[in-house]
Amino acid sequence: MGRAFEFRKARKMKRWSAMAKTFTRIGKDIVMAVKLSLLLLVYLFSPIIVAQSYNEYVTAEVYFLDGTRKDGLALVKPSSDKISFKENKVANRVKYNHNDVARLVLKKDTITRVFRYKKVPDRRAPRLLQVVVENPKISMYATFINYKPGGLISAIFNIDETDYTYYLVKNQSKDAIYIGERGLTSKKHMSKLIKKYMSDCTYLIERANKKELKLKDTQQIVEYYNRNCPN
Repeated sequence: MGRAFEFRKARKMKRWSAMAKTFTRIGKDIVMAVKLSLLLLVYLFSPIIVAQSYNEYVTAEVYFLDGTRKDGLALVKPSSDKISFKENKVANRVKYNHNDVARLVLKKDTITRVFRYKKVPDRRAPRLLQVVVENPKISMYATFINYKPGGLISAIFNIDETDYTYYLVKNQSKDAIYIGERGLTSKKHMSKLIKKYMSDCTYLIERANKKELKLKDTQQIVEYYNRNCPN
């Protein structure tokens, strides 16, 4: 009896030891699989920023504050408000900022983009903003950042999204009024801004009171005001 019991006990202990090792290995595999799955989800669904403007040197016209002009090639990076300029492809690079430039025109293929420096809230130095609407009454400026919202998935299906921030400039002022940015600006906020800065336009005030106007309507709002409303 005693020897048989010890033999069965030894077999059980050996089997339990093997099971413990197996469960430990399986547990490690599960943890690794979960980590890899999380990393894959982050890669698949995290946004990939492309650029605010052209991500290469393109044909440019630079208009300086002293009234002079230079033609050549320019690059504007989304993370900087400085302009990198070359007179030609082999020329040395020169950097300009708000102390030098009044207006920048970038051209690529059939697309032309115009930029101006404007003082914006909460920033000490003026920002380089893209002109959307330019008018002596009210002008509209913006910053745009293009990105792929879903990483690999959006790359496969060629899906692009654009985040934008809008500004208004009244009566050709040097200071820009912050309007809002995509996903963070409510109809209520838009209504307050229209009542404050376009109070002499009855039609827009009526629509603002009904909270019918959204941030994405800003360009149409500005164009309507410049065309139909007094100042």
